[in-house]
Amino acid sequence: MSATSNGQTYPGVKCVVDGSKQCLTRHNAEWLDGKVYFSSETAVKKFRSKLSNSATKRHPDPSLTLKANHQLVLTGQYRQVRCPVTGEKPTNSIKLQVAGINVYFNNEKARSQLLTRKTTFARASQIFDSQKFCEAFSSAKRLEKKSPTPVAGANRPISIAELKQPLKSLDAPTKQ
Repeated sequence: MSATSNGQTYPGVKCVVDGSKQCLTRHNAEWLDGKVYFSSETAVKKFRSKLSNSATKRHPDPSLTLKANHQLVLTGQYRQVRCPVTGEKPTNSIKLQVAGINVYFNNEKARSQLLTRKTTFARASQIFDSQKFCEAFSSAKRLEKKSPTPVAGANRPISIAELKQPLKSLDAPTKQ
């Protein structure tokens, strides 16, 4: 999903503080390596004050961090890189949708462990909890830095559209 600027919304993404309202991109706060979006500037202030008023910044309000982490994935700013249960590389064939996000697992046992939790909130809590989140998800920006965009011809064949000059015929004799 991509957001548009100037106060537009992310379709289906709700405010972290007031979950009944749609977020606007102009109301945001920095969170981890991304931005969390809110419905109003008042909601942004509430979010920041709850985080700064927590006993330590290392342990902010768990319900807010859970929602903020979920929103980072929902908006495409973070991507899953490991199984949230085993910490191993996930497989594309074993997945479960949790709160609108496909979560991938390393094996069926890990998936069934999450299925023992009966409510969506309980499942989301296990996946988007601060510690599990940091182990299983990574910033899309960080992932892009690790694997830069391929240069034409470096990792893939050059397409005809990328050529600036027409190819010389392979059958044409070369001058020596």
